[in-house]
Amino acid sequence: ADEAIGWAVPKGFPSTSYMAAVPWIIKVLEVTPEAAADFYRAAIESGAGESEKATRIRAIANLLKGADRDQQCFADLDGGVFFEDTLRNERAFPLKGPGQRERLLEALAGLCKQADDKPSPFYALLLMDGDGMGPLLSKYHDKQAEISQALAAFTAQVPGIVRDHNGRLIYAGGDDVFALMPSDQALASAAACRQAYNASFNENASFVHGTEATISTAIEYAHIHTPLGTVVRDAHRLLDEVAKERTGRDAVACRVWKRGGPILTWALPWEKVLA
Repeated sequence: ADEAIGWAVPKGFPSTSYMAAVPWIIKVLEVTPEAAADFYRAAIESGAGESEKATRIRAIANLLKGADRDQQCFADLDGGVFFEDTLRNERAFPLKGPGQRERLLEALAGLCKQADDKPSPFYALLLMDGDGMGPLLSKYHDKQAEISQALAAFTAQVPGIVRDHNGRLIYAGGDDVFALMPSDQALASAAACRQAYNASFNENASFVHGTEATISTAIEYAHIHTPLGTVVRDAHRLLDEVAKERTGRDAVACRVWKRGGPILTWALPWEKVLA
C-alpha cells in the first residue's frame, strides 16, 4: 500500500467515535486527570479494549507528557467507551462478565459529573477543493510549473494545519484536502487551509489574481451512528452543489447529520464567514 499511494499508510487512525470524543477527552485530562485514570482501570476490568493506542492527537499527546501510565492509557481506550448509548448496546460494544456493563456505565456517569461535561456524539468531516483549476491551468498554460509549485507548497502545509487542530488527515494533494476533525476545530482548520492556499499562490504564482485562486469547503457535522460512507458521499455533493454552484465558490458549506438524516445546511462565502 505504501508503494501504491506514495507515502506510509498511517498505523493509527481514529474511529469516528474517538474523534467525536476528542474535545471531551482533552477537557477530562485538563480538569480531572486522576478521575481519567480511575475510569481507565474500570474500563479495562470491564473488558473494554485499547484500539486507539496508535492514535496520537496533538493536544492529547501534549497533555500526557509526564503523566502516569493509567492517565496515558485513558486516551488509548476504544472511542465507544466514552458514550452511554454505545455502552448500552451489547452487540455493538461487548463486555465481559455479568454486571460489568452497569458498573462501567456508572463509572462513565461519575467521570462526566467530575468533568462537568459529557462528550458530544458529533465529529466533522472536512473536504476542500480548489475552484476552477482546469480553466486556470488553461489560461496560464505557459506558467503551469509555477502553479504546480504553488499547489505543492500548499499541500506541504496541510498536514501540519490539520494536526495543529487535533484532526487526522486522510488525503492532501494538489488542491484537494480530506480530513477527519473534532467538531470544534473543523471550521478553524478549514480557514487556516484557505489562508495557506492563498498565501501559496501569492508567493509562488503571483500572476494569478486573488479571485482566480480560491478554494471551497464542505464540512459535515455527523453523528457517530450515521454510516460513514453516507457522510463521505454527501460531503462531495455538499461541496460541488452547495459551496461551489449555489454559493459561488470561495465558500464554505456545512451540514449537520443526526441519526435520522440531515437536519441543517448553511453556506456562505468565506469573506462573510471571516468578516
